Order: sequence, then structure tokens, then C-alpha cells
Amino acid sequence: MSEGTVDMRIDPARAKTLVSNLQYVSGLISSRAQGRNVRLVAVSKLKPAADILALHQELNHEHFGENYAQELTEKAEVLPKSIKWHFIGGLQSNKCKPLASTIPNLWVVSSIDSIKKATQLDLGRASLTPHATTPLYVHVQVNTSGEEAKSGCQPGAETLELCRHIKENCANLQLLGLMTIGAIARSQATTPENENEDFVALTRERDALVKELGGELELSMGMSDDFEGAVAMGSGEVRVGSTIFGARPAKADFSVKKNASYIPILANQSPDNTPKAKHGDGIPGRSLQISQRHCVLPRSQRRDFHNYFVTHLPSSSLHPDSRSPHHKLPRAASIPHTGASPPPTAVPPLASSSRDLTVVRIPIQSAKHHFGAKTSRGTRPYNEDRFEAGTIEIPAFASRVPISLTRSDTGFVQGLEATSADSASGDPQVFYFGVFDGHGGSECSEFLKHELHNYVEDAAKQFGLQSSLKRSPDSMEDPTMLTAVPQVAVATEGGLSKEGKKSLNAVDMKTKEETKPSDTRSPKEQVAERPPDVERLKSEDPLRQRMDKPKALELEASLLDQWKSSVGGYFRRFKPDYFDVKVKYQHRNHKTTSVPASPETPPSIETVLMYAFLRCDLDFVIAQASKPDKESISDLPLNNDEVLGRPSKPAHSIGGPTRFKGGSTASIAMISTPTPTPFWHPSSPSTLLVAHVGDTRILLCDTATGLAVPTTTNHHPSSPIESTRLHRYAATFVTDSFGEERMSGLANTRAFGDMKSKRIGVSAEPEIVRVALAPAQYSFVVLVSDGVSGTLTDQEIVDIVKEAKTPEQGAQDVVTFATETTKDGDNATCLVVRLGGWERRGEGGSGSLGTKEVRDFRRQDATDPRRNRR
Repeated sequence: MSEGTVDMRIDPARAKTLVSNLQYVSGLISSRAQGRNVRLVAVSKLKPAADILALHQELNHEHFGENYAQELTEKAEVLPKSIKWHFIGGLQSNKCKPLASTIPNLWVVSSIDSIKKATQLDLGRASLTPHATTPLYVHVQVNTSGEEAKSGCQPGAETLELCRHIKENCANLQLLGLMTIGAIARSQATTPENENEDFVALTRERDALVKELGGELELSMGMSDDFEGAVAMGSGEVRVGSTIFGARPAKADFSVKKNASYIPILANQSPDNTPKAKHGDGIPGRSLQISQRHCVLPRSQRRDFHNYFVTHLPSSSLHPDSRSPHHKLPRAASIPHTGASPPPTAVPPLASSSRDLTVVRIPIQSAKHHFGAKTSRGTRPYNEDRFEAGTIEIPAFASRVPISLTRSDTGFVQGLEATSADSASGDPQVFYFGVFDGHGGSECSEFLKHELHNYVEDAAKQFGLQSSLKRSPDSMEDPTMLTAVPQVAVATEGGLSKEGKKSLNAVDMKTKEETKPSDTRSPKEQVAERPPDVERLKSEDPLRQRMDKPKALELEASLLDQWKSSVGGYFRRFKPDYFDVKVKYQHRNHKTTSVPASPETPPSIETVLMYAFLRCDLDFVIAQASKPDKESISDLPLNNDEVLGRPSKPAHSIGGPTRFKGGSTASIAMISTPTPTPFWHPSSPSTLLVAHVGDTRILLCDTATGLAVPTTTNHHPSSPIESTRLHRYAATFVTDSFGEERMSGLANTRAFGDMKSKRIGVSAEPEIVRVALAPAQYSFVVLVSDGVSGTLTDQEIVDIVKEAKTPEQGAQDVVTFATETTKDGDNATCLVVRLGGWERRGEGGSGSLGTKEVRDFRRQDATDPRRNRR
């Protein structure tokens, strides 16, 4: 290899070790972060570029740190532009401007200690070509240890002066926070329990600056020896090198050119990693951009979906009663209690809950009394429906409930009530249910089943979303109440808590006369002509949650730019709900116009969901557009991908080896509770969040009235909402021979995939509905695909579930009835989730009898052999 050649071959064994090390460090950080998002900077100085590439490709890790300006410049030149570089070493003033003006993906400089350096960085960022759309982040380094050999400002006036200069005079810089490198002896002695004096001093300095200058400032402190203690003390960023990459060589022995690497360019990519545009890909004349997320990891390295929930159960429920009978007699000699003998002495309650309650994992799909699922392919040759149920790792989004002023002295030891355990972040677990209806194949619905929840989790982390249950520091509430635990339901002899019975009895049941059906036609007329769907439940306003607002705006702008440049058409003027970023588009005369900014949207989980859905759809569409059609590879040999006798992996792991032109609709429901009491307990309030694309449906059953309450609308061309949204593309609306309105041949105007219809507005922007579930207000929630909702009305679906003994039986009965009475034989899927009012599900209104005549007529009509001749 000649001098100056860049060689980036990745050693598989080395890559596996690096991945394992980084995951180990990430796990330690998560265990100490208490739900906070802590940025991990992998310090790669004096390490080959191949190591960085391995972590970036395998784990999508973005943040890497370098100590030397020349080494950073050389690595940034050969590595992907999606990497976010951190310069963390000492920087001379004359190197500041060249560094900021030559590396477009330089994300932060963490060693600013003088006004001169800040000014030079500001000038360098301003001269970057093309011009940077975002400012360069900077950390001000503070010398908290007082060591003369260390760089950094002195705490107090010097630090304040530099921070004020950056905020007031450096338009191309943004002050991110403060950074320190602690004394070696203090760092080695730092543990999560033993505080570091330097970290305490930096925290004190940060608090004083925030009070003086306003805004928010993060702490960047902690390295390989002390990062666990730093995270426990509130650090927002840690820099870890040797723990991940191992011991470093001497600087004189290292060269980027000598140790860099080469990765073969894929057959369908250009040298800059941009997929070549193909004719017929549905996005003509546009160069596609590879998404920077690369979220789809090899299955061996991907965290499995949590299809279980973690809960506390009384230890007595896990094994037989260990206490022997009081009478010490064999069962044959025992007689019934007559009441003459005195009652036995009561067993005193235990002092600790750890012996009474045991944490267990319960698979959701096996919890038949709480969840049921059933799917059928109908009369179709394949079943393209998919569903998922489990828990996901995102911050809670439920509304806080007032803490009770009268608490039980025994807590939940006395109750022995099964309560949900907290998630890894410290919040009550967030439950996730989803149904996905594929069309044209199952590639898209399968992808959503396995990956959509990952996109939601990743988006929450990227946005820095904080729990809605944590009070802000400036809260006026009594600080002594911040750690108070809400009163937990106490079980009674009958098995249900007093609070649960009280909540169920408090439901104001409506009579049959008070809930008369709006459709009074005969069963035959109702079957012949489907009644219009009931208007969906109105969404509550988003609940404000803390997040990294600058990062959120950056992510939103980047995503919209990728949609505009990769797809265009409808997405040129695309302004999603819940996004705050201002959208710009270009007229035919090349004049740039900005879409008027809507009122500022409060940061919330709704923003995260919108971003996750759009990012997921973009990744899927681009992955399919960069693949060959089946027709173009039909004549290629079977071993065409084999290189030197070793079969290579497909270029993309999203979908199959060839282009998939179909898509999928999707509806997900997430439930968050403000207390550890699970959402299915009658006394537990909770929040339901629905994100919906297409014509799958999510229904609630009102306990008091027994009526179906839809939380979704069908995204069809005939829908008023969709007609308004797509008025510019009304020419694509056609009516088929059956009288159904379609758009470019599709029944749905919103869907994942469907790459050929993206430019005319078939997007995956979700319709998001937030519902506050009061205790026992609703009996259950049902998720169905259009194979069910296209045959049965919402009320029929709900009434069938009412008659079932368990949610599992309810799901089976719904699918069985739908497949027996359907005319088109579409795939049918139904999920039933128990809510607090389940035990009184059949009492409100007409119970399950309101649609019984219609259902009986449907079943009778389905068995009529002359049915298809009509």
C-alpha cells in the first residue's frame, strides 16, 4: 500500500469487541442516569478510522472525540459526514479558525478558555462553505482543580465574562455548557457514592451562571476513570476512550493515512454513499439521500422487543402456602369450623415489602385475562397483517395526579396488590400495542412490527424527552412532597382493592333509554347499507414535557430537508403538525418563500411520534428505491453476490433483496400511568396516546354507556380531512367500478411505503389523539385491521367483546365472526386490551344486545347460498 492510501478494512473480531465495550459503557451510564439522557462521546484519538467506522455502522453511534486538530481533520475527510465530531483537546488560537471552517460536521469544541479562541471559532464557522445552517456548539473549560498545568478559565468572574461574550457577540456559536477535567487523584477516587470535589465545583459554577445569564447549561465532566460518578452527579456528557478502544499507541507511531481504512462501495451506490437514482422508482429525477439513522442493526445486535411487562406479585402467589394447618391433623381427621373455637391469632404484617412482593416478568400475549390477540388470513393466500404488544423504554407522558394527603401507613405491604414495576428510567412502564395492515406484500408490515417501536424509542432519546411526572426545578410545590409515593390500592378479602371497588361503583351507568342508537333502521337495511362512522373522540391538548429544544429543531429541519430533496412533490411545502421548524420552498422562478410559522407547539411526546413515523417511512422508502426491481435481476446468476467464495450480506437490511412497491397502514396505542398501579386496575387513571395512519382502527368501550368510542378516522380520499390536506392533488382522486374513491389506485391516503405515490401526498404523518382515561371510565380498547372494520361496525365489534369472558376470547370471537360474515375475505386481526372498567363492561346502556339482531342477521345472511348472486 502506497503512502497516503486510505485503507478502511474492518476486522470483524475487533468490531465485535468495540461494540461490546460501547454497549457495556452505555449500560453503566443508563444505570446511573436515573432516566436522564447522557451523551456518550467515544474518544478515538490515536485510533484507526476503521474503529470509528465500525461503531458508527454497527450501532449508529454518532459522537466521537479527538484531541489533535490535524488528526481530526484527516479523519473527518475520510469518514461519513453523519458523524458528529467533538474537539476535546487543547487548541491554539491560530488553529481555531481553520478547524471551524474546514469540518462541516464539527459539532462541538469543548476546550474554549479565552475570548480570542471564541472569536476565531466564530469567524471560522461564518466562513464555512457551504454556509452552516446551525451554530457550532462550544463548552467553556473551567479549571476547577487549580492546577497550573491545566487549561481552563478560573471559576467566577473570568468564566462569566467568557460565557457572556459568547452569548452576546458570537452569532455563529452556541454555548452548550461547562467542561472540566478533574485532578487525577480525585478522579481515581470518584465513585457514584464518593463525590468528586471538581464536579461539585463545576456544578456550583454552572448554577451561578444560569442565575446570571439565564437559559440552560449542561455539564461535561467524567472520563474513563470517573464517568459513573460524574453521571450520578448530574453530568450531561461523558468522554470515554480507553474503556472502549483500549490502550493507545504513542503519538509518533500513529498515522491516519497508515491506519485508516477502505470499505467497498456497494454496487448501487455512488462513491459518496448516495444511491443511484433508477428509472421507475417513483421518485424520478431526484438523487436519493441515505438516511443518517441507519437504525436497522443486525438481528444479533438488536435489542429484542419487550413483549412482557414487569410487575410485583405477592410471594404467596408464586408457591404453595408454606404454613402447615393450625390443627396439626391430617386432612382426613379435620372437620369444618363451627365457630365455637376462638379465632386463630392474626399473623402480624411483615416490616419489609421486599419479602412480601416479588418482581416477575409476565409475557403480555400470555396474560389472557388482560390481553388477547387473534389474526386470520381470511380467504387470501397470505396473511399480510402483523401486530405487536409489549412495553417500550420511553419517558412517561401521563398527567400527574394530586398526591393523596391521607396515605396508608402500611403502603403496599398491607395490600399485597399486584403493581407494575418501574422501567429502567424510573418511570412506570409505558405499554405499546400496534396493528399493521400490509398491502402488496408483508415486507412493510413486518418491518413496522420489528422496528417502529425502535424509532419511537430512538426519537425520544434524540429529542432529549423528559418524563412528564418529574416536576420542573422552579415548581412552587412543596419540595418535601417531591419524593412522596402516591397511595397504592389496598386489596380486600375478595381480591379487589377498596379503591378499585369504589371506582367501579362510582361509574354512573346509563340506561337503555339514555343510549338509544342513532340508527333505527331494520337489521337488513343496516347490513345492506353501512351506517356512517361515528366521529372520533376529540384529542386533548399535548402535555408539555421538557426536551432539548435546539436539538429538536435541528432534527426536524434535517428530516424535512431530506424529504424535500429525496422525494419532493407534496413534501416541498410539507409542514407536519407538532413541528416548530419553519419550512422553506422554492417557486419555479427560484424565489424562496417561507411557510408562515404556526403558533409555537409545546414540546411533547406528540412531536416525538410525528418525527419517528416520518423518519421510519423515509428510511423504508429510500431503502426500497435504492434496490433493483425483480425484473432487472431475474436473469442474474444465483451466486451473483458471492465475492471470493463468501456470500456477502444484502446491501440493505430493510425488506428483501429486491424493491418492494407496496406499503402498510399502522395504528399504535401507548398507555402511560402516573403511578405504579397498572392501567387495568379500576382505581388507576392513565393516559392513552394513539398514533394512526390508514384505515386500521382503535376503539374504546365507554363503561357507562356501553358505546364504542373511536379514536381514529379512516384516511380515505372521501374523508373531509384528507380532501382538505390533498386539495392540490385532487386530480388523482378517481372512483372505481364499485363506487369507492381511490387515490392513484390506493384506498388509503396515508400509509407507510407506497413509494410511487409519495410525491402526491401518500404520507405516513400520523393522526395523533391523546385520551385521559379516568378510573374505570372505559372497559377495554380494541385494535383491528380493515378486514374486521370493513365488515363490522364499531359498535358490533365492541358488543362482541362484551360477551366474552376474557380479552383473549373477545379477540377470537371478533375475528371469527368477521371472517364468517365477510364478503371480500380480507386478512383480519384484532387486539383487545383490558382497562379499568372491564368487570362492568356489559352493564352500560343496552349491554351487548344493542347490535344482537344485526349480528344475527349477518350470520344468517352469510350462510345463505344465494348471497353472492344478489
